[in-house]
Amino acid sequence: MNFVCRNCNKSIVATNILSLRNMPINNEILKKRSFKKEYKYHLSLCRSCNLIQLLSSNYNFLKITPTDKQPNNENSNHQIKIFNILKKKINLKKIKQVMLVSQYDYQYKVFFDRYKIKTFFLNEYIFKKKSKLNLRQEHLQRKICNYKKKTPKNLKFDLIIMSKLLEHTEKPSKLITILKSFLKSKGKILVDIPDTENCFKTMNIATIWEDHLFYFNRFSVKSFFERLNFKTIFIKKFFRKQESDLYGLFEASEKKSKIKMNDFKKNEFIFKKFKKNFYKTIETINFKISSFRKKIFFLGCGHNLLVFLRQCNLQSKINKIIDDNKSKINKYPNNIDTKIVSGKYLLKIKDPIIVTSTPPELDNLIKKKLIKKNSNGKFFSIFPTSEFYITKNII
Repeated sequence: MNFVCRNCNKSIVATNILSLRNMPINNEILKKRSFKKEYKYHLSLCRSCNLIQLLSSNYNFLKITPTDKQPNNENSNHQIKIFNILKKKINLKKIKQVMLVSQYDYQYKVFFDRYKIKTFFLNEYIFKKKSKLNLRQEHLQRKICNYKKKTPKNLKFDLIIMSKLLEHTEKPSKLITILKSFLKSKGKILVDIPDTENCFKTMNIATIWEDHLFYFNRFSVKSFFERLNFKTIFIKKFFRKQESDLYGLFEASEKKSKIKMNDFKKNEFIFKKFKKNFYKTIETINFKISSFRKKIFFLGCGHNLLVFLRQCNLQSKINKIIDDNKSKINKYPNNIDTKIVSGKYLLKIKDPIIVTSTPPELDNLIKKKLIKKNSNGKFFSIFPTSEFYITKNII
């Protein structure tokens, strides 16, 4: 396999490649037991465009998310705070028209309506549809990248807002270049993306999954936009123990932006540290798991748990996967021979061994709900920042 950057098509050197275990075509929860073809995945860093990304032998990326599946369900929790920062950083009186790109941007309309600023939805112009967007992010990004019409002069915007999309994009530079064509001179674009700096530094192996093709941090997103001739107005990070939220506001410019090499060095340091300790982390987790004579209950069947199980090759250690989400009970995770059961199942088990994939912010709830009732059981978390992390002090 030739390692070529998804974004800039430049070759990626072998020293910047981290090979992962095979993963199936998607991480959907299925009604029937199903075993589909698995693809090889590699985490890599492109020195040319400074982007950490996922490469795969699955060349048809959209196979992972069929069009008949429900749109992604993620929350943008900081929109009010970001809007208040916008008011300080830019003169809202000069903002006449705002374009909202993805389904996670609709809440911004409420804020701009208060200032009588017109908001438009991208799908009204690219897809010619008045209804709200009902596409998963993976399909939305490709539709935008395939847009080839010349932008009419009367369709120019002062501000474009795009949430939770850049990390799903096959060719981020192409997507931003197309959106830039909708901007007025010195128009601005606000992006909201997951920040993976903390995940990589703490060796959270569950952060890598097949829906996210790019893994941004404050250094890489800054250099990415500067390469496309944008000026950085602000980058704001909202810290969470697991995966933080990153917001950036960038202004379009005709001049070439000066790219700081320090941003390249810091991003490379984050990647190299993760690459260096990845196999050691897997080995230590597997050693800990193999020390348990009993089979294990895994709690919370989201994509983080499925990545954890696959990268650590733990399918043989699964007793039951437990999740109280009604849409998941009695179904099967793709390529895993274990049905999901409700939390009631735990009441029958004496001294269980439980590995939880609930966010570290819920550690106190785990103490109250599970540990108090099962004081003789063993409880662990898949997240390094949790106080119950399955194996402390790996690095």
